[in-house]
Amino acid sequence: MGDELDGPRGRIYLIKQVLEGQQVTEKTRLHLDRCLSCRNCETTCPSGV
Repeated sequence: MGDELDGPRGRIYLIKQVLEGQQVTEKTRLHLDRCLSCRNCETTCPSGV
């Protein structure tokens, strides 16, 4: 299994933390940089992310 932070829900969680003022760490940056911006998650996510 991969790291949940590399999926849509994980990225939303990370972005929420940043918007709430938490420090952007190298780990946060790494997970957000892995997104290809393909938007495929919008059509495949059962949660409607």
